[in-house]
Amino acid sequence: MRCLLSYCFFSLCFSLLLFRVSTDAYAERLSANEAVVGEAVNIARFGRQISGDNYIGLQWDNWRDIYELRISGIEKWAAESLKIEWWGSVWPNNGTGGWMRLDDPWNGKWVQVSAIREYSKSGQFVFKFPPLSKEEWPQTLKPNQYPDKKQPIFRSTLKVRLIAERNNVLNNARLSVFGNSRWRQGTFGIETRFTHDGTMAGSIELINGVLVDLESLPQPRSVEVDGTGWKKQGTAGGSAGVRIKVLYAENEDLNSNDLTRVTVRLGSESRSPGFSFVPQDVLKEGIIRLTDFGTIVTETCRKLTLANDSGPSGDKWRRPVRGRILEKPEMTREMAMQGSHWVCLPLDRNF
Repeated sequence: MRCLLSYCFFSLCFSLLLFRVSTDAYAERLSANEAVVGEAVNIARFGRQISGDNYIGLQWDNWRDIYELRISGIEKWAAESLKIEWWGSVWPNNGTGGWMRLDDPWNGKWVQVSAIREYSKSGQFVFKFPPLSKEEWPQTLKPNQYPDKKQPIFRSTLKVRLIAERNNVLNNARLSVFGNSRWRQGTFGIETRFTHDGTMAGSIELINGVLVDLESLPQPRSVEVDGTGWKKQGTAGGSAGVRIKVLYAENEDLNSNDLTRVTVRLGSESRSPGFSFVPQDVLKEGIIRLTDFGTIVTETCRKLTLANDSGPSGDKWRRPVRGRILEKPEMTREMAMQGSHWVCLPLDRNF
C-alpha cells in the first residue's frame, strides 16, 4: 500500500517510473565479474568521483545510506591519518513521506566524523561510522525516530570524502563505499504484442544493476538480439520478446536509492518511449502488465506468456490506478487541514 496525496503527486511518481534518469553521470559501468550474488553492493560505482589536491570522494544524484568506506592503494601510515567527512544538509530531521525536505549538494557543509578504523586481511582500510551524535552534527534527532531507539550508525548523504594531511598521498588510492544493499540475481521475460504489421524494436538499460545476459524468447516469439537491443518483423496479433538475467540490488528499505531500475525502450531510438521496473515488484507478483504498451514482464520460472496469461483478477484489478483516483473525493483545504482524507491506493502495476 502506497499513499498518494494528490493526483499531481501520483503523476510525478508515474512519470519517474516510465522515463529513467540519465546514467551519464555514473562513474563506470558494472560488469558481471565485479558483482557477486550475496556480496555487498559497492555504491561508489553509482556515483561521480570528486577530488582535490588532498582528498578523494564520491557524489550521488540521490541520497545514499552509507555504513562504511574502504580504501586501498595507500600506505598504512597514510590511511591512519585520513579524515572522513560527509555532506550534512537537512538529514536526519527532514520529515517523512510526501512532505520530506530533500538534501541538496549546495546548501549544507562538510561534517567531520571520528570513524572506527579497521585493517582488513585483503589489505584494505575500513572506516565505519559510529552512532550519530549531536557533537558531530547538531541536527536534532526526534525521539523514537528509529525503530530500535538507537542513533543511526549510517549517514544519509549526497557526498562523502577522505582527506589526507599531505598532497599526493591519495594519487593511487581506490575508494569503495557500502550501504546495506546486497547483490541478488533474477531472470525475467519481456514480451510485447504487435499492434500492426511491421518491425518491433527494443533495448534494455539498467541503473544500479548489471545486465548479465540477454537472449531471445523461444519460437514463435523469437527476435534478433544485438548487444542490449533486439528487433523482429511480425504481423498484428503476434508477439515477441527477450529473456534477461540481471544482478540487482536488494535492500529492506523500499525507498532506497540503491535499488536497481530496469528500463525497457520500445523503439529503435535511444529516447524511444518505454517504461521502467524494479525487479522486486516483478518477483512479488510474478508479472507486471503494461497494457498501454501491450507488454508483460514476468519472472521466467512462472512460465507466463501473453498467450496463457488469464489477466488480472480480484477487486483491486477492476480499474487501473489512474482511473480509480477519480473515484476518491476531491481534496479540499478543509480536508487537508484535517489530515484524515488521504488518497491511498495499492500500486498494483496495472497501468
